[in-house]
Amino acid sequence: YPLFIRRMMSPRPFHCLDNQCIGCGLCAKACPMDNVTLDENHRPQWGDNCAMCLACYHACPKHAVAYGRLTDKKGQYRLPEQIAD
Repeated sequence: YPLFIRRMMSPRPFHCLDNQCIGCGLCAKACPMDNVTLDENHRPQWGDNCAMCLACYHACPKHAVAYGRLTDKKGQYRLPEQIAD
């Protein structure tokens, strides 16, 4: 288990698809670990304190947050109150 945590659960594959990101910051607000920050261009940056909950991925209204290629063509979970946004 410690080896799995160290090797397989890494925030490094997280990235932002620049052509889709609108810089709203909802990914940073959704992170329960305060691991996502916005750079000077309002693009998300991930730190090392990640719980791998994918809240940042699911919070993005433009589907601009990706986890390597694992989230390509995958859906997002949206709460009913988020769908109205």
